[in-house]
Amino acid sequence: YQERELATVSALAGLKNVNPQLRSHLNASLYNGIDQEQLTEWADVLEQTTDSSTADNARDVLAMVLKK
Repeated sequence: YQERELATVSALAGLKNVNPQLRSHLNASLYNGIDQEQLTEWADVLEQTTDSSTADNARDVLAMVLKK
């Protein structure tokens, strides 16, 4: 399920107005064994492969998830 969740959060990160779904799937990623460091690296890859606003939004949502 880890690969599926990474694919899902990557797709959601590229869409507008889906932060609740992105947050939910980031939580599911953590539940399925993807750790904080891996998700931080995922955000770094987003920054390299997409525009900065997409990566910034993903990092903001990830920060909310990790605060819990």
